[in-house]
Amino acid sequence: MNLTRNALIVMMMAMFVLAIWVWEPLLRKGVGHFLYKEEYANPMATKTNYSASFSKPYGGPFELIDQQGRSFSDQSLLGRPAAIFFGFTHCPEICPGTLSKLSIWYEQLGDPDLQIIFVTVDPERDTESLLDEYVSIFTAPIKALTGTPEQIADVAKAWGIYVKKVPLENGDYTVDHTATIFLQKSNGDFGGTISPMEDHEVALKKLENILG
Repeated sequence: MNLTRNALIVMMMAMFVLAIWVWEPLLRKGVGHFLYKEEYANPMATKTNYSASFSKPYGGPFELIDQQGRSFSDQSLLGRPAAIFFGFTHCPEICPGTLSKLSIWYEQLGDPDLQIIFVTVDPERDTESLLDEYVSIFTAPIKALTGTPEQIADVAKAWGIYVKKVPLENGDYTVDHTATIFLQKSNGDFGGTISPMEDHEVALKKLENILG
C-alpha cells in the first residue's frame, strides 16, 4: 500500500470515528467495542509498576527523535503545556479519530500555546518520513516521536501504556494500545487525562485548565 493511499484511508477513518463519537452512549454499552476497550482507556488498569524515582504518576526521562529527525526529550516538553497521545500510523480507528478530535479542540481554543505530542508504539514501521506525512494530514501542529524499540518500550512503561503486537492472518500485525490522552502542565506537573469517549465540553475544560 503506498503512502498516498494510506493518507486517504486515515482521513476517511478519522471522519468515520468522529461520526461514531456522536453515538457515545451506544459505544459505552458495547456497540462500538471494536473502537473502545475500557482496559485500554484506563492506564491504571494495566499500570502495575513504575519507577519510584519519578516524582509524578506518569512520565520520566526519555530521549527520542521527532518527524524531522531532531532530538526531543522530556526536557523539551517543559515551558509549554502538552497533550500526549500514544498510537501508530497503521491504526485504523482510534488514532486518526483521537488526533482529529485534538485538532478540533485546538482550533476551538484559538490555536493555543499547546504541544500536541504523538508517540508511536510501532517504531519498526513508523519511520520519520511516514510520521511526518501522517501528522501533516491533521489541521493542528503535531509533534510525532519515534525511537528504537527499546526506547519506545521504556517511554511506554513510564507512562503506563499498554502495548501489545497482535498478528493478523495476512502475516501483517496490528498493535493494541492504551488510548488515553495525557495532559502535562508547562512546569512538568501531571495535568490529568482525556479518555477516548470524553465529553466534548469536558475535554475542552481540561485543556483550558492546563493552559492556565
